[in-house]
Amino acid sequence: MMKLSVVIAYYNAEIYITELLDSLLDQGFADDEYEIIVVDDESTHDVSVLKRYCEKYGNIHYVWQKNARQSAARNKGFSIAQGEYLYVCDNDDKVNRQVLKRIYEVAHQNSLDILFFNRLTLSENEPIPPIHLDFELKHAIVTGQKYISQHPDMSTGPWHYIVRRDFIIENHFQFPNGIIICEDVNFLVDICSKAKRTSYLNVDVYYWMQRPRSISHEAGKKKNTEKFLNDMLWYINEKREMISQRDDLDSSYVEWIQCSIIHHSFRILLAAFRFLPINNNLSYIASLKNLGLYPIKKGRITSHKLHLIRFFMNQKCLWISLCAIFHILPLRIRYRYF
Repeated sequence: MMKLSVVIAYYNAEIYITELLDSLLDQGFADDEYEIIVVDDESTHDVSVLKRYCEKYGNIHYVWQKNARQSAARNKGFSIAQGEYLYVCDNDDKVNRQVLKRIYEVAHQNSLDILFFNRLTLSENEPIPPIHLDFELKHAIVTGQKYISQHPDMSTGPWHYIVRRDFIIENHFQFPNGIIICEDVNFLVDICSKAKRTSYLNVDVYYWMQRPRSISHEAGKKKNTEKFLNDMLWYINEKREMISQRDDLDSSYVEWIQCSIIHHSFRILLAAFRFLPINNNLSYIASLKNLGLYPIKKGRITSHKLHLIRFFMNQKCLWISLCAIFHILPLRIRYRYF
């Protein structure tokens, strides 16, 4: 029986992929109990190292697709996966060793739709801190809506949980194709809205490596700013429509989604301030205002610094004036201190 399918969306990660694969190959499963599906999103770099792993290990499968971004790659991996549970990894991260089999066993024995666990955020070359490895299910089994409402600050990355494949198939869940940011949180909101049996283990499974060249970090943000912001607007509209059309959503779950919408509205204006000229800033303010999301509400903003930024952000003339000043500063100052 195939117990777990690990799906990796791969693109030009030849300097990182061996570290991830080595960690995934040491998980306590027999080779025929789990599979690693690497979907190559038309990499432009050499993939010979990756292909050597596939030739050496029969449970690593290489699949090529024409460039369509990571959502499409994950969906392709899901479509051919055979495991009872699915797990998504990013190609430049790594996984704690000897944990996934035990994670699977807890999910299987309790017939869970989703089982959540921990991830650690690490910088390159940073030593791994002491880790949690408590494989006893101490948390109640609840619906996905209740779980996400009880954990408002949870990570929304897909490497934060395993999910039952039949549950995905039955509900036709997919990552949104063409979306390169917010695809993770959108998928999580969708699956949690339907999950009946969800729980959590206090186990540090995933190492989220902070790579400066990653698309989600500084260089990626500068290069893809408008795509990012438009994707966040897509997510906002998608979830507002979900709230309006679904009558099976708990009020606390709807509140969590609304706070997520506020959070992404804040992110849109903050990123526009940092990377885009004044006219673009004005355009995004207008878009959010048309949606009834500007001025930005408090949401779950807790830190004094973010409250202060939100205050200035909501003073439109002042915010645009600060934007003009910010964009005449040297780049080394702009991106070091803000």
